[in-house]
Amino acid sequence: MTGVLVRSVYGTPLVIPEAVSYWAVKLQSGKWCTERDIVVDTTHPMGQRPFDWTLDLVGTGDIRRIVELWLLCPQTRFSPAGSTGRLLISERGTPFQFKVKSTSGFSAARLIHAQRASQVIGRISDKVTGDCLCFIWDHELEVLSAPWKSNIYQFGTWREGIAPLGTLSQEVLGVHLS
Repeated sequence: MTGVLVRSVYGTPLVIPEAVSYWAVKLQSGKWCTERDIVVDTTHPMGQRPFDWTLDLVGTGDIRRIVELWLLCPQTRFSPAGSTGRLLISERGTPFQFKVKSTSGFSAARLIHAQRASQVIGRISDKVTGDCLCFIWDHELEVLSAPWKSNIYQFGTWREGIAPLGTLSQEVLGVHLS
């Protein structure tokens, strides 16, 4: 492991954990937040939960204060030091992130198996057309894409075996095109 980049406001070091990608954001205040942070939540059965894009950035309005969006990816045989995608955010309401998962079956009581297929960070580059620039961590191939262009109204596919995603939910992602 190469070391710590910076600590989030919750004290979580921004290092790349084994075999898992994650997003991190830098806010205008200089504060860092990541999905690896743990926040107190009295409504959660455990009293705490992981920091969440929709609940903790979109829900609080902090989504409009993001100045950098990062995707930190694990070490692999192709990238022994890990990989990092970074998007500078100059216009409010343009960053987003999401994960793509697949499931292998259900039973009456629970989900049998869910597997993360990829994780995406992006920035809308044209609010009129919905064009966006993204980085995608492909868990199966263990690679981070080069900057990839798509559109939030017709989000395409970056490789065979993953269906095009179509229109992304602006409300859930927290993007504002007006």
